[in-house]
Amino acid sequence: MPPRFPAKMHLLLLPLAVLTVACSDYDVARNVSEDVFVQEDGNLTVDLLWVMDDSGTMSEEQANVVANLGSFVTVLDGFGADWQVGVTTTNVDAEAGALVAPVLAAGADDVTIAFADAVDVGTTGSRDEQGLLALELATSEPLLSGDNAGLVRGDADLAVVILSDEDDHSPGEVGAYQDHLVGLKGQGNVRVSAVVGELPAGCASPYAAADPGERYLSLANVSGGLVDSICRDDFSETMKQLALNALGLVDTFALSQVPEPASLEVRRSGVLLYQRDENGWRYDAGKNAIVLDGYAVPGPGEGLEVRYYAWQGNIEEVE
Repeated sequence: MPPRFPAKMHLLLLPLAVLTVACSDYDVARNVSEDVFVQEDGNLTVDLLWVMDDSGTMSEEQANVVANLGSFVTVLDGFGADWQVGVTTTNVDAEAGALVAPVLAAGADDVTIAFADAVDVGTTGSRDEQGLLALELATSEPLLSGDNAGLVRGDADLAVVILSDEDDHSPGEVGAYQDHLVGLKGQGNVRVSAVVGELPAGCASPYAAADPGERYLSLANVSGGLVDSICRDDFSETMKQLALNALGLVDTFALSQVPEPASLEVRRSGVLLYQRDENGWRYDAGKNAIVLDGYAVPGPGEGLEVRYYAWQGNIEEVE
C-alpha cells in the first residue's frame, strides 16, 4: 500500500507543482522580437515658404514662433540640409504674396535672427485672412521672376508652413490650390503644414484662441504636411516636427508588438542609442512606438533596429 500523506501536505504540494509548470512555460515563450525600419528617403534640399497670419489677434502666437525658431533651424542644420526660406502673410489687400524680406539661406550669418525678424510680421494686416491665395500668388508669376525670385529652386522640395488663428477665406476650392502646387513641383514634392485651430471647434488656452482652420487642415492632410495646434503654450516641439516634415523625415516608429519596456534595445544603423529625451529615444506607450530626438533620428535611407521581449501579460496557470 503506497504511503499516505497528511492532508496539509497535499495542500502544499499542489501549488508548488503548478508554479513549476507555469515558470517553465514562461521561459519557453520568451522569444526576442526585432522590428527593422528604414527612414523615408527624404530630400535634404528644400525651399520653405512661411505664411504668417498678420491680423490683430496674432501677437502672442507670433511671439511663440519667434521664441522657438532655433529648434526649427537646429533640426535642418543637424541633417546638413540645403534649405532656404521666404516669409509672406495672409493679407492680400496689398503686395499680395510678396515676401516680407529677401530669401534667407542656410549658413548665412545670423540666419536664425533674420528668420525670426521676418516671421515677426506684426498685427496690422487684414482680418480677412487668405493664406491659400497668398501661397499661390507667392509661388506664381510675376512674383517668381520679380520680388520672390529665387524662392523656388528646380531640384528642391517645397514645404509650406501656415500659421493662423482663423480659417482661410480665399476664393476657390482647396483642391485648386493643391493642383497649383503639384503643377509647380510634382506629386510628392510639396507639403503644406498647418498650425491652426483644431476641428471641430477650434482651441483656446491662456496663450491663444483660434477658430477651426478647416480649409488649411484639408490641404495639409492631402499633401502630407504636419497638423498641429496654434494654441500650444510652447512651440519648441512643433518647430522640430515642422522641420522634419519639411525634409520628408519621421521620428516616430510604431512597433509590431507591445514590448517589455525594460528589454528595449534601439540601434541606428547598428549603433546603440541611449534612452534619453534629448538626442536619444523614448518609448511612447500610447502609440506603442519608439520616438527619437535630435542626432538619434535616422537620416534619409538609414536603418533603425529595435529588439525587445514581447509583453506576456498575465500568465495563466497550466494544470
